[in-house]
Amino acid sequence: MKENMNKFSSLAIVGLLMLSGCLGIGDDGVIGDNLNPQAVAVVSSGQKVVDLGEAIQFDASGSSDDDGSIVSYLWDFGDGTQSTNKLANHKYLNPGEYIISLSVTDDKGAVGNNDRKLSYVTVLHPEVSSSSNLPYALISVKSSVIRAGSEIEFNGNGSWAWLDGSPSTAEIQSCSWDFGDGNTATGSIVKHTFGSSGGFSSYSSVGSYPVKLTAYSSGGSFDVVYQTIRVLSEEF
Repeated sequence: MKENMNKFSSLAIVGLLMLSGCLGIGDDGVIGDNLNPQAVAVVSSGQKVVDLGEAIQFDASGSSDDDGSIVSYLWDFGDGTQSTNKLANHKYLNPGEYIISLSVTDDKGAVGNNDRKLSYVTVLHPEVSSSSNLPYALISVKSSVIRAGSEIEFNGNGSWAWLDGSPSTAEIQSCSWDFGDGNTATGSIVKHTFGSSGGFSSYSSVGSYPVKLTAYSSGGSFDVVYQTIRVLSEEF
């Protein structure tokens, strides 16, 4: 995408918050004679923290286009699944921190999204009793929204398992990582780069990546947790 291309902006509401976004071309929101569509995403009941398996409804019916009509919707739930429905229902199957994004396309091909200010949905771990011997996986990152070509450090040192009735990080034997882009790693602290710097390759890496940590206890049990990483273009 060239620097002399115009940019167009979008407006989104996620979890009853006003979110602005842009994708594409020029500061006046115009592509030729085409105004960008406005993406409005609403999370039902303002749900920001949910239990595992709890149903959430996402509503894009407030989206509009001043000079045409919205012809398609694309929800990305941050866990590797998507929906093209205007009204979308979703349940998260694993605990973690997820970024929700909505893109809308109008009848002239212009696209709007909420990348300027993204929101999170936290899916809680189920309770882990001291008698279960199950570990509790935790991911720590400095930022979950990065530009293509940026390196990010993932830390799983907060993961723990029960030892004699008390939580202990020393009981975690190993950690494995799946970065959601075909790459994997092992270790409690790992680094990964999403996309390469410069050129078309940086644009091909733009999007949401469900990063998965699997933490194994010394007893052989394991737990899984997710963290969405949202990758933006270098010019964003």
